[in-house]
Amino acid sequence: MHLNTRTASATQDRSLCAFLMLAIAILTMFALWTASVRHLHIDEPHNVFTMQLVMAWSDPGAGNPVDLHHVIGGLITRSFPSASQHYLVLRLIFSMIFVFTMLGVGFARPITAPVDTTSRAPQTWWILAPATIALTMGSVWLHGFEIRHDLFQAAGVVAFVGLIRAASRRPYGWGGRWLAALIVVIMQLTSHKAFTLWIPAMLFLAFVAGRHSENRDGFSARCLSLIFELGRLAITCVAAALAGLSIMAAAGSLYAYLDRLRDFTNYSTTSDRFSSSPAFETALISSPVATMLASIAIGSAIVRFSRQWKVSWLRAIDTMPVSVVMLLVCIMALEVNPKPFSYNLVWLSAGIAVAAAEGLQSLLDRWWQHRILVVILLVSASTVSLARITGAHWATQTMHEQMLTIAAVEALTEPHDTVLDGTGLVSSRKAPTRDWILHSLFMSDYRKRKREQFADVIEREFPPVIVRGHYRWAWLLLRDKNAADAWYRPVSPTLWVLGYDLDSPKDSTVEIKRVGRYEISGATQLDGNPISDPFVQHLQAGAVQLSGVGAVTVRWIGPTLKTLKDAELPQTKRLYLNPSAPLLQFLPIAL
Repeated sequence: MHLNTRTASATQDRSLCAFLMLAIAILTMFALWTASVRHLHIDEPHNVFTMQLVMAWSDPGAGNPVDLHHVIGGLITRSFPSASQHYLVLRLIFSMIFVFTMLGVGFARPITAPVDTTSRAPQTWWILAPATIALTMGSVWLHGFEIRHDLFQAAGVVAFVGLIRAASRRPYGWGGRWLAALIVVIMQLTSHKAFTLWIPAMLFLAFVAGRHSENRDGFSARCLSLIFELGRLAITCVAAALAGLSIMAAAGSLYAYLDRLRDFTNYSTTSDRFSSSPAFETALISSPVATMLASIAIGSAIVRFSRQWKVSWLRAIDTMPVSVVMLLVCIMALEVNPKPFSYNLVWLSAGIAVAAAEGLQSLLDRWWQHRILVVILLVSASTVSLARITGAHWATQTMHEQMLTIAAVEALTEPHDTVLDGTGLVSSRKAPTRDWILHSLFMSDYRKRKREQFADVIEREFPPVIVRGHYRWAWLLLRDKNAADAWYRPVSPTLWVLGYDLDSPKDSTVEIKRVGRYEISGATQLDGNPISDPFVQHLQAGAVQLSGVGAVTVRWIGPTLKTLKDAELPQTKRLYLNPSAPLLQFLPIAL
């Protein structure tokens, strides 16, 4: 009878394992598909364009951050000629990092059975169950696969949980210290704010190492162990940091990184602060199952902590689950962040996910006999919540119009031409100024004329194409907008090219500011010579005379197009959505 019961239990566990593997496979495919079609957040072009500047050994621009992922991303995409290829390749890579990070939750905090088992199937689903719940968290799907640094912080959080949990069970040597140093360097060299996550994590790691000392309950012994371990970790971190900075130096980006680190410090101490409440509310409502499980973990940890506190405060700290500690670290890091935007939910969600695994363990400890039902219900409920989030208006917008814009700009220009847009969308073209980016951090200096004005860029460089279809153009001064209106004409709601509009000209003179091919429509004569309509001509810089009996238009057409009608032009009026949209839109949807 006992053998039959164990056989039936193992069969059920294998069925649960198959269910979870199928769910993860579907979610992985969905992540890859979503990453390849969902619209680009306005910060992604900024990152991708910086990667290309780094690889070209160009000045990345005043105040523009240059981090380790820009160097690595530039190496990956340098052989791809089109900006659309840059985005697709990087999106797919980041989506796989996103999936592996969430799967890592299962390895960092697997489920343990209250009784010994020899079945291989349960061992598999012990890992798959927390990972599946992590993958179905709506909050991490908002920005989890975007081309940004927050994903590396999320991976660091999960890696630290796994490392500290392993260190709490058995002593770790220099291999563990080097791994911790690698995590620290990757986190810090990809985000200036990462120290708010890894410093507490390293302190806890050093404290946990003291559990294996001979007098682990003695205050003096634990303090001495903590100091010595912090010294060893510091040695490995300094060595790993030197290696990472050497990579930055080899790419010619070290000075830019250190310079931006100083700018970030100044910004963090003087910037206006945003409330973190919307971010926490979004995390709660978009990932209700995970936050519920994380709350259970926190509650259980508090009860256990209060019981042990009466015996020994050192022992009480030792009983704190690593995953709960890391969640608290993530919450504090979000609180000290001057401007917690929705993309910070990526690493906050990692903290929630590992704590949710701890909460799942607490539930299964009580209802182990009903583990299959508990896991299936939790995964199903979390998946339903994810479906509601990914079906929201903001999450269903595609990058089709953005890709059309890129294709049109590349058709209208050559690789050496400059494009002015303020975001760096067309990463395959050059920037006309080192102050190429429009960003809220820089607008104060812009208005004080500490940064080059777009009007001056236009009148000095005359880029053949400007992209105006985003909200940051509204931040520009009236002089900038007047300069764009004076020299450029729209060919679509978002694309403007060098050109003129003339009403019934007769021997009218126009000034060509940039050498290149232009399409002239409605004119009968060019410099006194009869021409067809429309007429494409390579014009030199300088004055030309046009005559016509009706309206005459002159438009830059670029190196290859026969007419402007050959270009498939974007028709959207907005290239980017509001970056606060997840915080503003998902709350009423979820409620």
